[in-house]
Amino acid sequence: GTSKRIKVLTRLTLVVSDPSHCNLLRSTSANTRLYDIIAVFPKTEKLFHITCTTLDVDLVCINVTEKLPFYFRRPPVNMAIDRGIYFELLYTPAIKDSTMRRYTISNAISLMQICKGKNIVISSAAERPLELRGPYDVANL
Repeated sequence: GTSKRIKVLTRLTLVVSDPSHCNLLRSTSANTRLYDIIAVFPKTEKLFHITCTTLDVDLVCINVTEKLPFYFRRPPVNMAIDRGIYFELLYTPAIKDSTMRRYTISNAISLMQICKGKNIVISSAAERPLELRGPYDVANL
């Protein structure tokens, strides 16, 4: 009786490895209007900077399975926070392997130091139900 209806959102995640891929994410593109959430996975520092400063996206996905090839810089991250962009960290790789756990924790710490804990989203990206964790387990991780 008092519960709200569930709203299912659609999400588009693009792996951006070349600056020409950014043309797909312009606000005038008809493709992006079909989705509720637009996420970008930048592969280089230049693309990370472009994503934070100019692209019209909702989420910036951070790679946690390997050491990042670049360091987070405060100006583009602050600009992204001011624009309402969130940064997504995945916790499932930390459960699977100890090496990935080390990369996950180090990348998360460096992002948290730059962001000061603002605009961070933690998600699972689980492929199997056993990889899901409860909210308290995720918070402890």
